[in-house]
Amino acid sequence: MLPLISSAYFHNFLESLGNGVLLCNVKGEVYAANRAAAEILGLPGPSACIGRIHGELFQNLSNLPDFLNLFDAMAAADLSSRSFRATLFQGGAAKLHLALSISRLIDSGKLFGLMISITDISDVMHLHEREKHMLRQYAELSREKHDSLRHFADAVAHQLRNPLMAIGGFAGIMLRKRAEGDPDLPRLTAIVDSAGRLEEIVDAVAGYNALALGDLVQTPVSRVLAQAVFALSHKHSDLTQAADIREDVVDVELPLDQGLFATALEEILQNALETQSPGEIRVTGRIEKDRYLLSVADNGPGIAASILPFVFDFFFTTKARGVGMGLPRAQKIAREHDGALILSSPQGHGTTATFSLPLEPVRLDA
Repeated sequence: MLPLISSAYFHNFLESLGNGVLLCNVKGEVYAANRAAAEILGLPGPSACIGRIHGELFQNLSNLPDFLNLFDAMAAADLSSRSFRATLFQGGAAKLHLALSISRLIDSGKLFGLMISITDISDVMHLHEREKHMLRQYAELSREKHDSLRHFADAVAHQLRNPLMAIGGFAGIMLRKRAEGDPDLPRLTAIVDSAGRLEEIVDAVAGYNALALGDLVQTPVSRVLAQAVFALSHKHSDLTQAADIREDVVDVELPLDQGLFATALEEILQNALETQSPGEIRVTGRIEKDRYLLSVADNGPGIAASILPFVFDFFFTTKARGVGMGLPRAQKIAREHDGALILSSPQGHGTTATFSLPLEPVRLDA
């Protein structure tokens, strides 16, 4: 092997490689290198690397102790190739992002050295940083747009509330003063009902805008589920008494605003109960990779494919008396928790609403 390493063919081969290569003995002394490695390390040429110790060549590496420990471990034991990322500082603010890998060199079953492969991934990392910066800017613009729309909606709701209360209130007074058979009764009744309907919409919009994520506390799934079921049973005892809610959840702790998330879960449970009361509701929870999937499934008629894309739209509802803000509210709460709310509804096979939530808090870096 040594004659091959010293041959012109071998050195030409090293120079043909796009990434930097250092060949070292088990003590870390470099006996072969290519120009790419020298350029990355800031040296005039491959000869400047020969005879030097790896620790000296990489003295400005961000995690040099880890690198040296890994090298020594691979020199001492039969380990497969190992790789990791590190930053090489070049003085001042200049730095290179490197992908380093260490491989054992074996000849006739004997270890005769280790190869350090060095790839400059600075361009890739810079692109990644620019992408993150763009995402932060986009998130900030989205927040500004959302805040603007929220303030606009609050202002409209505020301006509508007082006239609606006056219209509904005065119409109600007039209605109560009318005797049975009065020809104005149907008209006044329609005014009172319409004013009440508009007040419900105003309250729903104001409630949606008022949703705000509080402190995230590690909360058992069983606790927030129990809170949602308890609240629902008090508001709609007729639904819960006739229903069979079956729970099968992996009880882990999630970072939640317990009260806020219980509100979203209560909304989903209520929808499921209204769809098929009486009936069986299945609540399941499981871990899938780094997410927790909490599902509420009913065995009702399902949602028609033609309207499924619109169920999260504001004010969209198929209920005779509904505002259409329940699902958007639940979806917003899921997003506030860095999660998502997904609906699946094969026609005739019920509907499943699934909260996909992170096991740990996830926030975009500032």
